[in-house]
Amino acid sequence: MVISPEIWGGLSVALALFSLGPYLWATLKGTNKPHIFTWVIWTLLTAIAFFIQYLEGAGSGAWSGGISTVLCFAILIASVRHGEKSSCGCGLGYADR
Repeated sequence: MVISPEIWGGLSVALALFSLGPYLWATLKGTNKPHIFTWVIWTLLTAIAFFIQYLEGAGSGAWSGGISTVLCFAILIASVRHGEKSSCGCGLGYADR
């Protein structure tokens, strides 16, 4: 029995939603305090990986990368309002101190 690539793509999207969805929900509720710099990096990395897969014709294999990029971006946006606003660890801080 051969399972179609679309089914594997759908399962990978479900796994991405299962892994990042609860974190986004907890951030929106205010129980998580994500750091904005962390999610800038994650968003950029997943976006680069997704667009490379897409441009190379990955098809349903790129679906999880696309949904992960969207979820990372949503967490990034949520971290602006609900996240940690400390320095980035390299000696640079926010101007509101």
